[in-house]
Amino acid sequence: MSNTAIEKMLLAPKRLRQSAELAIEAALRGDAEPLLATQAQAGRMLSCSRFTVRRLVADGVLHPVNIRGLVRYRISELRQLAE
Repeated sequence: MSNTAIEKMLLAPKRLRQSAELAIEAALRGDAEPLLATQAQAGRMLSCSRFTVRRLVADGVLHPVNIRGLVRYRISELRQLAE
């Protein structure tokens, strides 16, 4: 990732900036992929809407992780569900 791309991400709105910071930290640690996904990202991974993701949680199929009030989903669990 180029320095200008990093600078643009850091000047972006708060949520985008937080995602960028997490991605940068993961890259610096050598992690190839993030471990958690947002509700929208989970929906894209499962090829469904955010509301379907909510229904999967309500049905007990998907188990969210709460981090400081933010709801995230384990990528490993999403991959298993997508198969």
